[in-house]
Amino acid sequence: MKTAAWDFVSTHAEMFGIKRICRVLEISRSGYYRWITGAEARAGRQFEEDALVEEIRDIHAEHRGNHGAL
Repeated sequence: MKTAAWDFVSTHAEMFGIKRICRVLEISRSGYYRWITGAEARAGRQFEEDALVEEIRDIHAEHRGNHGAL
């Protein structure tokens, strides 16, 4: 629920202002700013995870789908 609220704040902040939206939605501004700050870290982790998944898929394909001891 909070993520949807913070997305709403981001989308409508210019039109209504962060303070007003947070007050109406009864969410904290500090929580919103923490969420914004964390978004960059989450994006970085997602990028690393995507790269790891790609590497695992490449290795799996190199070994013709076999894994473990043969």
